[in-house]
Amino acid sequence: MPHPYGNVDGYTILKSMKGVFIKQKPQYLEAMTGCDFENKYYIYQNDEEGDRKGHKLMRAKEKSGWCARNCMHPDCKPFKVIIEHEGGPRDGDNILELNREFRCTCCCFNRPEMDVNYVENGANEYVGKVTQPWYCCDKGLMI
Repeated sequence: MPHPYGNVDGYTILKSMKGVFIKQKPQYLEAMTGCDFENKYYIYQNDEEGDRKGHKLMRAKEKSGWCARNCMHPDCKPFKVIIEHEGGPRDGDNILELNREFRCTCCCFNRPEMDVNYVENGANEYVGKVTQPWYCCDKGLMI
């Protein structure tokens, strides 16, 4: 089955979608051993109810060290996420890089931030950042 967007760049694909559905690839070895492994995600277009619709359009791969994943508090650990094309003529081409540096954080102090860069076709353009504000009894992200 052909890729629904053909040879279109990732920015155009993202711009044309009203929303995305992200599904984490199960890590069975992680469940059996209790060790945290690098996460992988598949990105789909979503429908009006928020469910996934159609083909996998992109995939995201976490890049981080074993000690950071297994020994550090989740709010502090550094990681990088590479978002790339899934299928079609651009399969494997990078679209976005999300980079979060180590940050020693506690409750409302020094909350984590993640930089987002557009890296497709050799570009390296800063898009913005994602912050994780502190909420007393809730979780959330500010984009």
